[in-house]
Amino acid sequence: TKGQKDWIKLTRELCEKHIDADDIRRRADISAQVNTKEELHSNMPWDVFEKLHDAGLRTLVVPKKYGGAGEGWLTAALVSEEIGYQAGILSRSLATDHMFCGRLNHTGSEEQKEELFAEVMSDKHWFGCVGLLEPDMTNDLTIAEMDSGYRTVAIREGDEFIVNGRKTDSRAGGVANWIIP
Repeated sequence: TKGQKDWIKLTRELCEKHIDADDIRRRADISAQVNTKEELHSNMPWDVFEKLHDAGLRTLVVPKKYGGAGEGWLTAALVSEEIGYQAGILSRSLATDHMFCGRLNHTGSEEQKEELFAEVMSDKHWFGCVGLLEPDMTNDLTIAEMDSGYRTVAIREGDEFIVNGRKTDSRAGGVANWIIP
């Protein structure tokens, strides 16, 4: 659509003007070697995420009701693809934002949506993460015949969570403010 083309054009222009693909690759290589959450957090290209946020690209799938663009999955995929052309692995971070916001919109309670979308919209360094897989399980919660769903449970103890089970894919989990299944 014309709207999707406009989002792609905005993405391309932002990347060409503000994103150094070599720096993103260098940071990705460093991030693969860090040992602590603090090291990972300090290596993030926060200036880039701020520009993506200001342009509305990180909040693309946040419903208009909560201040986002209210775009769908296809538009989000097209924008993530364009980021991938321009800045490689940065597209994974943007897609993680889209997956979190989309999943929250689909499965969250109204109170969760109000609280978390307000955080997403106001904090340019805010990250959500989607826990996708567990051993022996499918991540398709719509298949009732299979042993589907999640077995992992996270219980809050003070400011920490105790996790029973193990996730095998929680992209951005090292910097995430929230993880949603």
